[in-house]
Amino acid sequence: MALNRLSKARIHSDSHRTSILHSTKASYHRYKYQRHHINQTIFILTTLPTTSTVDLMDRHASLP
Repeated sequence: MALNRLSKARIHSDSHRTSILHSTKASYHRYKYQRHHINQTIFILTTLPTTSTVDLMDRHASLP
């Protein structure tokens, strides 16, 4: 599907091709931004004191 879109873009004007390129770049940056926040959350969780993390997990497990 992506290949078909690219071949169509070649047939169209250069402005159309650049608009596809810009939208691809935008979605890539959005993905990188989300990845950064996921990594940050994992980092915060792993750097928490072990006792509090285990305590939180136990409390969560004890909930009905």
